Amino acid sequence: MLASQGEYVVILDDDTQIRTPDWLEQLTGQFQFPQIGAIGPMFLMEDGRISSAGIRFDKGVHHISQGSSSLDEGWMGIHAVPRTVSAVSGSCMAFARKHFHRVGGFCEHYTYSYADVDFCLKLQMEKLVVAWTPEASVYHFGARTRGDTVAESDLHMLQRRWGRYLESDPYSRSHA
Repeated sequence: MLASQGEYVVILDDDTQIRTPDWLEQLTGQFQFPQIGAIGPMFLMEDGRISSAGIRFDKGVHHISQGSSSLDEGWMGIHAVPRTVSAVSGSCMAFARKHFHRVGGFCEHYTYSYADVDFCLKLQMEKLVVAWTPEASVYHFGARTRGDTVAESDLHMLQRRWGRYLESDPYSRSHA
């Protein structure tokens, strides 16, 4: 963040590969709506299935539509249109610099996981919207490079800070 100078910031993990040529325009174009706090793309697995279509809460943190076909529009078309979600993955996320500073940025107390979810929840506390778009898609090889492990201490910290918000999700049905 210290080296960046633009009005908008995009973070991208080194274990990702861009799929859509206009991904950057698709992400940053959403900032035409001033209430957008952060936006993320559709994450795909190597075989083309969805890794994450945003993050939802249902007695915990879950990736929406994980394992579903990216060719399927999903329940009520959720894979086909940009929409509001509770959180997006920090593996690829765009946000306005002013909003980042407004909420205090990413919490540095998380060891590995959930700083992105924490950030998205802080944005929502400021009445900003977290959005997801299928118009930008990124392959994410995270499970291949780091495994599926989550630091238990990170999960406990997230639950202590945001427990009541993790119980249910206003933007998603549990089977989505």
